[in-house]
Amino acid sequence: MAAGTPIMERKLANYVDAHVTFQPIVDNNGVLVGEWTTDEWTSGWHHKSYVCFAIVCPCVSLGQIMSRVGSCGEGYVLMVLCFYVILAIFVVVWASFLHEPHGVLNVWFYLAIGIGFMTYLTTGAVVGCARTKLRQLFKIPGSDYMDIAAATCCTSCVLTQMATHVHATGGGACNLRFKDTLPGYDV
Repeated sequence: MAAGTPIMERKLANYVDAHVTFQPIVDNNGVLVGEWTTDEWTSGWHHKSYVCFAIVCPCVSLGQIMSRVGSCGEGYVLMVLCFYVILAIFVVVWASFLHEPHGVLNVWFYLAIGIGFMTYLTTGAVVGCARTKLRQLFKIPGSDYMDIAAATCCTSCVLTQMATHVHATGGGACNLRFKDTLPGYDV
């Protein structure tokens, strides 16, 4: 149809250019529902304590997040901590064999690398499963596979995002204690 025909003019007259704004839905605890408070990659710019915990001690960060929503935070701390303790043991054993002939050194080196890689993958899987649980609690769209992939690629980014979403620690304070569980989220 050519521009200027009556049918085209009628369609243009019915079109209203309006910007629709959506108000975020916040539950009774002040936590955003339906979407993340921040995305994975920019969540750390405002909360330095969340970033520090996520990088230096991810087991405590994950425990604080999950205890905030009523899940067993101590269990997550112990699970991730065990992965890192096993890795540390293999690194220490490897370092103790540095003065030995190269054959023994290579075996322990490759074992330490393998255990390190498994620690990396299992920590990503545990954090990804925790992110899935958090996403389901707050009705945030996404997929389980993407949660695990994001947690494996950048565990500290995902932990910072989750901590920001549930306000895992006091504002800007580095605190190892768990905050109170949010009412209504006992899992």
